[in-house]
Amino acid sequence: MALFITIPISYIMSTRSAKQLAESFQQHGAIVLQREELPLANTQWEALESLLAQMDYAKVVGGDTGDAHSVWVGRFVNDVEKPEYLHALTQPLLDIVMNEEMHRFFGQLIGEYPLCIRRCQANRLFQGDFIGFHMDRDTTPDYTATAVFQFSDQFEGGEFILYHPEEGEKLVKLPKYSVLLNRGDIPHQVMPVQTGVRLTLACFFSTNFGATSKPRSEIKIASTASSY
Repeated sequence: MALFITIPISYIMSTRSAKQLAESFQQHGAIVLQREELPLANTQWEALESLLAQMDYAKVVGGDTGDAHSVWVGRFVNDVEKPEYLHALTQPLLDIVMNEEMHRFFGQLIGEYPLCIRRCQANRLFQGDFIGFHMDRDTTPDYTATAVFQFSDQFEGGEFILYHPEEGEKLVKLPKYSVLLNRGDIPHQVMPVQTGVRLTLACFFSTNFGATSKPRSEIKIASTASSY
């Protein structure tokens, strides 16, 4: 039976300097960033939340690496042959999550700069929805790290589970207005939501601003149902 280890409070709850955050991320490959540790004002969080509320969502039941999902997805940036902006709301969203201060902040933590967002999508999970076991770099090796912005807390289930190759399995329940930053080579999944709605924004960082390193013929496009 798998042993789930909840990340200790000291690992996620204390306010740390950018240097400490970078050291923790480099050591563990994943870190939970509290609202007060992020260079985002409350008004910016609220603006992002408004943008997510205006999106159209489609039901995705299969990932691009053969993994199973059940999740409603609103795509801002897609990455098949190269990054492509898919919605009129994409630029306003990137103006917040990748403004100069945020760009340098994530660059310091990840240890690479400059960065681009090759893929960006809102994930909405209702009761019974889940995101299956996968590793982001299986889609393309271009993904250095992924930031998951948490926008809801009125739900049960929906825990994020990291499968760290050296530190074991870690179960993370993100507070509202926090961010989970994890390396692209760490497998993970999201457990089924039991009640309520889980809403996040996933941004996939890379230092490759051009064509994808993985040819389109090797990527399976996720199957979708009607828009929500």
